[in-house]
Amino acid sequence: MGERTVNLIPAPSWLQTGDGMFALKRNLSVSCSDPSLRQVSEELASYLHQLTGLPTSAESAASPEGTIHLELMSDASLFSDLPVAYGNSLKEGNPADEQYMLSVKKDQVRIRATAVEGIYRGGHLPETISRREYGGPG
Repeated sequence: MGERTVNLIPAPSWLQTGDGMFALKRNLSVSCSDPSLRQVSEELASYLHQLTGLPTSAESAASPEGTIHLELMSDASLFSDLPVAYGNSLKEGNPADEQYMLSVKKDQVRIRATAVEGIYRGGHLPETISRREYGGPG
């Protein structure tokens, strides 16, 4: 497989690309594993609807059932090899862990983090991609 360019801001600490691609389709759903993620899932579903014009929904689901699934993890060991990245939480002014893991497969996108702020950062990735790439209006 040749070199593949992936435009993500901020640039990921680690990236592995594969074959194929994920395409947004009708009945797009954003599910979340924790009630504290409900607002983020609703914002992401709304944003994707505005961006693409596709019908979207936000739902709570303990297992990754949505087209895009947001998941809080209690075990931070998946991030142990990555550099620690901290920012400021705008809500409370305290440092918040912004690390997240993005997994894109042909049928689903999963965003996992140990803190809501990490899920929020990962969930706003569509803002870094143009409408033309999504095939939506504009």
